[in-house]
Amino acid sequence: MFNLPTMMLCTGLMTMSVSIILSYALYYEKRETALRWWCVAMWCVCIGCLLLMFRAEENTFWISIVFGNAAILLGYGFVWLGFATFLGTRIPPLLVPLGAAIWIVTCAMSEEFRNDFNSRAIFLSLIGAVYAALSARFAYRIYQSERLPSARFTYLIYTAHFCTFMARVVLCSIYPVEGAINPSVGTWFSLMMLESFVQAAFSTFIFVLLVRERSERRYRLAAEIDGLTGAATRRHFVERSTAILAAKPKHAALAVLDLDYFKKVNDTYGHLAGDAVLRAFGSHVGKRLEDGMLLGRMGGEEFALLMPDVDEERAEAFLESLRMSVEQATTHFNGNGLKVTTSIGMASIDVAGRLFDHLLAGADHALYVSKEQGRNKVSVFSQAMQLRTVLEKDGGETRVSLRTKRVSRVSVRTKMARDRA
Repeated sequence: MFNLPTMMLCTGLMTMSVSIILSYALYYEKRETALRWWCVAMWCVCIGCLLLMFRAEENTFWISIVFGNAAILLGYGFVWLGFATFLGTRIPPLLVPLGAAIWIVTCAMSEEFRNDFNSRAIFLSLIGAVYAALSARFAYRIYQSERLPSARFTYLIYTAHFCTFMARVVLCSIYPVEGAINPSVGTWFSLMMLESFVQAAFSTFIFVLLVRERSERRYRLAAEIDGLTGAATRRHFVERSTAILAAKPKHAALAVLDLDYFKKVNDTYGHLAGDAVLRAFGSHVGKRLEDGMLLGRMGGEEFALLMPDVDEERAEAFLESLRMSVEQATTHFNGNGLKVTTSIGMASIDVAGRLFDHLLAGADHALYVSKEQGRNKVSVFSQAMQLRTVLEKDGGETRVSLRTKRVSRVSVRTKMARDRA
């Protein structure tokens, strides 16, 4: 046997504590609107539990049982609104207090309902089950969209909460609670109330975890994803590519893609037009990538594309189709239709080896050949290309790529010979 008012007091004090914690967290996470609604929800549950503590007192039915439970139902509604806001989904605002409103109206209209503890428990449980199911659904969608670890745990917690509500409906129908007007109630019902206590405690930590994990994810994505083009940043691309190549795939190829005459776009239409072209190019290429392919922005208008588990012939065919699709695409900017082409150089592990630096140097060398032969072309790195002499304006030998800090052609040739030996 458990004393119900005492349980309500404990739950109320606990929710008050977690409400204070959420309010404190909200002070430092003002941009996360969902946290605001979750904070309001916990304060509603806190007030409701404290009001229900007086359920056994005389002449407190409306204040304690009716408005106390209404406050808790309103809290459930705000929890659901918080999940919807976190997901970025708009829901009709009137649905948030609807459960509480239905509860108050039902109590006002039926004296028989007001006097029947089991009918009230069943009705409250059904409304609570609806909100728990809606919250669980949004938690699952959050996990699907962002893969936050705590979102999956949240889904399980609210699914269990839904099952508890439904179990209460069944048990109240089969084993009705007798004499529930007294402070003490049956063991099974008290255990159900204990679950609500635990769920409220877990919810607070879940809300804070969701906000923290999303914040960490934003910082991680900012470091890994180029904000303009949606491609991987140079650092992330190198790290991922190196890890993929270290797994020793049977086939793999690396391509370097450079937009032709991109400077003319900036000079003619301005840098905003150039940004629009880069954004459109990143989106255009990203939509055409096959599973496992990784696109990275190496800097400026130059991109790199890793194609693991793709042999040289298939990689060349893919790049050729990509080149043609870029040539046919149009970027619209301030009423102007901007068209660009791309020069592509590619190197496969069969020719350049498995080391990332060697692949990148080989692809850079092939890119130089594409540009030398008129641009808008795909060139594949071969051993014969190592014999080409690339000269600076002053007659000195330059590096393979258009960038000055990459592995030199001589270095590639020497290291490849050492690898074969």
